[in-house]
Amino acid sequence: MALLPCPDALRDLLEALPHSCFCFPGSEAYDYENSVYLSAVNRRYKPSCIILPSTKEEISTFVRVIKPYALRGDTAFAIAGNGRQTSPDCNNINNGITIRLNRLRGIEIDEGTKTVRIAAGEWWGRVYDKLEEKNLEVAGGTSHKLGVAGQALQGAAPFFYSRNGFICDNVINYEVVLASGQIVNANAEENADLWRALRGGGNNFGIVTRFDMRTFENLEIYGGFVQYTDSSEFTDQIRAFVEELTSPNTSKETDIMISAHIFREDDIRCENRIYADYPTENWPSFLMPLVPYASRLGPDGVGRTTLATAVTEPTEFERFCSVGIRRYACINSTLKPDLRTLHAAWNIFRRTVKAAYRDARNAGIDMVFSMSLQPYTRAMLETSAQRGGNSLGLSPDLGPLVSVRLLAGWKDKEHDGTVYAIIDRAMSMIRVQVLDNHVGPVSYIDTSYSTFENFFTYEDLNALQKVSRKYDPEGLFQTGVPGGFKLFTPVS
Repeated sequence: MALLPCPDALRDLLEALPHSCFCFPGSEAYDYENSVYLSAVNRRYKPSCIILPSTKEEISTFVRVIKPYALRGDTAFAIAGNGRQTSPDCNNINNGITIRLNRLRGIEIDEGTKTVRIAAGEWWGRVYDKLEEKNLEVAGGTSHKLGVAGQALQGAAPFFYSRNGFICDNVINYEVVLASGQIVNANAEENADLWRALRGGGNNFGIVTRFDMRTFENLEIYGGFVQYTDSSEFTDQIRAFVEELTSPNTSKETDIMISAHIFREDDIRCENRIYADYPTENWPSFLMPLVPYASRLGPDGVGRTTLATAVTEPTEFERFCSVGIRRYACINSTLKPDLRTLHAAWNIFRRTVKAAYRDARNAGIDMVFSMSLQPYTRAMLETSAQRGGNSLGLSPDLGPLVSVRLLAGWKDKEHDGTVYAIIDRAMSMIRVQVLDNHVGPVSYIDTSYSTFENFFTYEDLNALQKVSRKYDPEGLFQTGVPGGFKLFTPVS
């Protein structure tokens, strides 16, 4: 049943939150706040109201007031940080209420403990810039344009993942508003089960208002992006990638990701992101197989840099999409780093996309596609365990692994179904092809999938459900927040 606006809930919220900003349909403020999502797919939702609290206390009041209405099914709500997640319904809602956290700002550095307290509405770019003033860095997002909240609650990988683990593994404390409205801290000593569940658990347990993260000394690193247009060389790069990932001497001081972008049937552009924490003016010799031959004599945009600068470097896909492309979808799967498996994945993806371009029914559709291979080294998974673990379901004995990410961008909403079908078809064929090596997705699948059963073992799911029942016994964040991935039966 379609959700209808709930005037009683809005009346009570207006009375209880006199200092919060309420944006209603038809106002310029509403149009603006509903337009700032990274993907225009998320802008198609039309909430009955957008609320912008400025403090954790206002969020606590919001939860207390809306809870009885949401539990009765009179209304529902969505939680948005800065709106960078591309899953269609994870951060916006039709007719219900969207609570946006982008007014929660603040970055506080504690040089004594070498930690940083980051409000939920902050951006990674601002965090890196603030820390650089103190010659510090953080294991955060790899783009300055991304918000902190979404990535620090899921399985995103930072730079130098082998020694840092996942981004969420570097959160030493979450300040979170529970379903009761109570504001608590979750860390290794206090509410430790909640702390671990939030490390990858998304919006299932509460509204996080602050992230406390460990920092480290600012790094001067060597590297950048190297581009090449010979798509046949991407096959060789997959081989070099697998050899480095599976080597018993894989270095913790490197950062590697390889990608291929298809902009038209005959326009394939590849790039490798390669950084090394070595005091040299070139990559270490063991990384040279990952530097395409055409780039070895002096690749553009490569040299000594810092993480604060590295996060400002756009990928080739981002450059291409900067003009006109405003709708995005992403789907991930995690595989064993088997050469035959990954070659098959690349061939399936390339053939599927090229066939889509040749299909006369798709003529005139402005669409682009990308495939990236992100390593999850054994050292990365060991770091995760050493730092308290997370809820992603990946133990060190599973490593090394590779996250295969398919990304699509397109222009017009009438083509949503077509583009989703293309990347769904490609990933479905990849999963069939590599069934014996398939471990299961650990990052958000940004299409219509809606349950954790897609990625976690039965034991992992049971553990998360136990935490949910403990801190949210009535299931507010399971039924009242229908977007994103749910731990129990999805809401219809």
